[in-house]
Amino acid sequence: MQIKLLGRMEDGSIDGQAYQGSPVPGMPLEEFAALAASIVVIVPHRPTEGVSASISMNVGLWALWGINYGIIEDQFAGEIAAVRGNIVKGFLQVCAQKPNVKYLVMIDNDQIVDALHPIQLALWDLPVVSGVVCSPSEHGILKACFTMNDETTGKARFPTVMYTQRLPARGLREVNSCGAGLLCVRKEVFEKIVASGEIPFYIPEESRKECWDAGVMKIGEDIAFCRQAKAQGFPLHVDFAVRAIHMKLSAFFWPQELIDQNMDARDFKVDARDYAHE
Repeated sequence: MQIKLLGRMEDGSIDGQAYQGSPVPGMPLEEFAALAASIVVIVPHRPTEGVSASISMNVGLWALWGINYGIIEDQFAGEIAAVRGNIVKGFLQVCAQKPNVKYLVMIDNDQIVDALHPIQLALWDLPVVSGVVCSPSEHGILKACFTMNDETTGKARFPTVMYTQRLPARGLREVNSCGAGLLCVRKEVFEKIVASGEIPFYIPEESRKECWDAGVMKIGEDIAFCRQAKAQGFPLHVDFAVRAIHMKLSAFFWPQELIDQNMDARDFKVDARDYAHE
């Protein structure tokens, strides 16, 4: 896979219209433009899902502001660790070509985000900063996709609406781990992980082998990356003001009008023209 970037034209315009004024109150246009040009936004997606309308609508603004933007197709059909690792490789190649590029912001395709979220995360100029993304837990309870050590036992926990309940509307907090769905990472984090001989986001082999017995992957690519970053001395943070809407659930079912009440299952045949996964 190769990262193909879309960005502002050399004269600072898109379709011949120059952008005027900074979108961030109090930030000079020159400072905003420099920060925007230092960001690469990558949206990994599966071909069966596409990219959310929210993200698609933001593309024009990102290009107008000078943010580098690209889409990566998940050709491994769910092996997101491989996809994210390849994104990092492509990002570092972009950094070698563009010395001003400093931040990689990954935004999953199934989210509603504000166009300024990449700017807000990069403004902290910290090694790893995540936004707040929510998902259902294993027990159906809504959780935020980051962990903090609780004060009683010191165990890393995901905050849920059942127990933690309230989140601050803004501010920064160091965390134990964070998800990769809305994540800003400075390039030196990746450089140091690669220099150590590891592949960013690679799930350890022992965790993969445990699936044979457990039936689940106990750590995902995001937790694996968090461990890699912390092992190199980089702290992890969450910006509570950057909150995404996670469009996680979709309904797929065979059309009712194509259900044959009279067909014997033993007579069912698949069409030779149908999809083949190889």
